[in-house]
Amino acid sequence: QMLGALSYTNNETLSQKLEPEIKALLENKLSEFGANLAKLDGFRPAMVSIVLMSMELQKQNLMGEGVDAYFTKKATEDNKTKNYLETIEFQLELFKT
Repeated sequence: QMLGALSYTNNETLSQKLEPEIKALLENKLSEFGANLAKLDGFRPAMVSIVLMSMELQKQNLMGEGVDAYFTKKATEDNKTKNYLETIEFQLELFKT
């Protein structure tokens, strides 16, 4: 479901949506991590930004457990009920723009 919300459909690509100078900057940034736009071209900007952020965090050894994961794990360990402010569907719809 998440990949569907963060991917283009109908043969659309990110490359088609970007201005040439922005596309070049993105390709340049991805190359710093040994990646390329061809592998990410089917994804919406939100997904590409998540990938870039993850690569940068890994590069700086800052990748770790997030707040949501921490509290979900803690609630499970403590056998507590889990409630959420937003549904995953709501959050995924935000990424489609």
